[in-house]
Amino acid sequence: IFDTCVEILTLYENEGAAQLAVFAFSSWAGHYKSHLRDYVTPERVTSILASQSNATLLLVWLKEALCHLNEDADIMCTLAQVLEGVLQNKLRECGGSSAFVAKLADLYAVCPTLLPQPHTRLTFTVTLMNCVASFPTPTKTEVLGHMKSVGGLVNTLWNGLRLEDILYSLNAMYAIISNTDGGSEVCPAMAHLLSLVPTVVVEALAPRIVSDPTTTDAALTATLTRLTAWLVTWPTAHATLGLWVHTLVKLLYQSGRSTVPARVTLDGVPKLMNALHIPVVRTGIVSVISTLLLSFQHSPIAFHKIIPSVTDVFSRLEREGSQSASTTLSRLATLCHTLMSLHPGHPDTYQLLMDILMKYQSPSEEDIQGLIQEHQWASAGGGPRGMVANQYGVSMAAETRVVYQQRPTSQRVGLRNLGNTCYMNSVIQALFMTD
Repeated sequence: IFDTCVEILTLYENEGAAQLAVFAFSSWAGHYKSHLRDYVTPERVTSILASQSNATLLLVWLKEALCHLNEDADIMCTLAQVLEGVLQNKLRECGGSSAFVAKLADLYAVCPTLLPQPHTRLTFTVTLMNCVASFPTPTKTEVLGHMKSVGGLVNTLWNGLRLEDILYSLNAMYAIISNTDGGSEVCPAMAHLLSLVPTVVVEALAPRIVSDPTTTDAALTATLTRLTAWLVTWPTAHATLGLWVHTLVKLLYQSGRSTVPARVTLDGVPKLMNALHIPVVRTGIVSVISTLLLSFQHSPIAFHKIIPSVTDVFSRLEREGSQSASTTLSRLATLCHTLMSLHPGHPDTYQLLMDILMKYQSPSEEDIQGLIQEHQWASAGGGPRGMVANQYGVSMAAETRVVYQQRPTSQRVGLRNLGNTCYMNSVIQALFMTD
């Protein structure tokens, strides 16, 4: 019976028949453990796993077989000596399948004796990360479930590594995410592995990445671009993705590498705005949009670029009327009030947006200034703040903003208070606009 079940598994491509074979084998194994001990020899198991058919179900079969032998330490130790290398080779062959990697993780969870030895565990961890990065894109729904098992395995591996080895594996993860060779895209499932990294490690690792002289602007741009894109394709990791974006943007502005976050802001924010119609991604997207736009304080170009999108979002979400939409609109209203205060002097550009915002409560002046000051990274860095023009034609300096721009006499109409100044200031502005 054992041979028949294994033959179906290894010789037939029919998945339904293979699943029945696994079920039958497990049922008989539970009743005839003594026969199972004789059957599951290192040589036979190695031969079975060498089959090119039903690789994922073979792992399920192995897990079911070993479940009945877990308490037999002698057999498990004997099998572990052989299976350690066999399973690692199998991972290299079939690691592009999320289902295979998930079943391998399940096998290790049930039979931890099979885990790689300490001296090979780091290499295995990096191999596992590369496998996750190679999962097909766009990501299928079932990969979400698979990554729960894979994440558990990565946590187990990290718990068995020294701190310096963990940092090495995290550097390897960054190398994967920052890849710029133009080959296959990095799977968003990597965001799940990022979510396993503790906040304190993120805050310690990010400065090392930014300050490393070998870290190129292209690699940093690729990293931030992927992190922001994964907010849409892997929203369950939005808190960690937001933390990484916030930390990297802050450090890049402070270190004078402003062109990197500026490029990502100008290119990425419009795409994120277009994704706000998806309820599950809204929380993470609004947080990251706020970080990028409030950090982009040297010019209004990034904010002005998305105003048409902002008005469309308000119109769409107001029609939706859900709690998620209401919360998002409130956060966007606060952001827009703050950005208009940060970049004043554009009444024509802001008029339609101001009409929309009239129905939303305006934040206090203290709250607005607090948000602006929280994102003044260049000031916090204390570095040089000279005029540096980037490829967008935007000055990266923190020069004094021009609040009022002289207009032709024929265009001098209305007040320019944007709803943020007192009555006396409105009078002064009106006088300023007269001859």
